[in-house]
Amino acid sequence: SAEKEPLSQALEKAINLGFCESDPRMDLQGTDVARKVTTLAREMGMEIELADVAVESLVPDDIRAEIEAVEGSREEVRSAVVALMKTVDDQWAARVAAAKEEGKVLRHVAVVDVAAGKARIEIQAVGSENPLFRLKAQENLCEFHSARYDPDPLIMKAPSASPAITASGIFSDLIRLGRTLIML
Repeated sequence: SAEKEPLSQALEKAINLGFCESDPRMDLQGTDVARKVTTLAREMGMEIELADVAVESLVPDDIRAEIEAVEGSREEVRSAVVALMKTVDDQWAARVAAAKEEGKVLRHVAVVDVAAGKARIEIQAVGSENPLFRLKAQENLCEFHSARYDPDPLIMKAPSASPAITASGIFSDLIRLGRTLIML
């Protein structure tokens, strides 16, 4: 996690463990999360497009153009992206330290606000009162606020995607699709 090691090192580890998209820029720039948020928002009845999701990227502005310009094989892209992210490790370390001084940790947070018709992804410093504070590496958390779950939200925590979890989800989707087709 970023609290214990430089972001570039955590990125490299995530790539090697298969936790990143084949192109890690999709994760760093928030594209992968934005796609999931768009799907979730649509399932919640919102009319929203990917471009409507406001995204705070993990890639600082000073290297964004360089990151986007990287070309080559999958391994060349991954290596170049990690190398570029190493150049901003100090910036990330400063953000982590500032949050830590306040007793907080940084989290990449996606928010779908159905009432406002908006979705966003941002980096937040969260304190110990926030369920996101206690997340461990390779965990995701969803918090649902609704008329039923007010003032205490419904909270679901689970492992983040890995090749096995992704395969299980796809298999589940295929079974559901098969059942739907049989009913037709």
